[in-house]
Amino acid sequence: MSAGMAYIHKDNQYSMALFPDGWAWGDSFNFSYSSFGHHNIGMSTNVWQHVAFTKTGGVVTIYRNGASRYSTPFGPGLAITSNLLCIGAYCNGSTPAYSTDAGNLDELRISNVARSADWILTEYRNQSAPGTYVSAGPRITPGRTGRVRHTVRGGA
Repeated sequence: MSAGMAYIHKDNQYSMALFPDGWAWGDSFNFSYSSFGHHNIGMSTNVWQHVAFTKTGGVVTIYRNGASRYSTPFGPGLAITSNLLCIGAYCNGSTPAYSTDAGNLDELRISNVARSADWILTEYRNQSAPGTYVSAGPRITPGRTGRVRHTVRGGA
């Protein structure tokens, strides 16, 4: 593993790593690392980026800034297990085996549902420029009646 990478690992289930040179790496289920390999998803240094990994059935997709950057069939679907989940470290049984620099991770989410491409794009747009994504109408004073107006821009 290299210094400066962000790493997430669920023992005997999946691994995901982001490298400062723009590459992403992933593996799942059977630890056949060479089957998935490293893929350049265009990461940049010193700039905020939104990255998502999804796995639907046997297809893994990596998104950067709301757009699919790599997708491939890879292994069976994930199963629910009690295996250890490590963020910023590689798991080995019941303990982290070694640490990596995970200081680059922010607002990590792990879901039991593979999000759609539209959902990921909407999340990226909402997080990258929230002031331009949603605007609200004038405030209504409690006890007064009125119409509430809101606008959502760029939603999928």
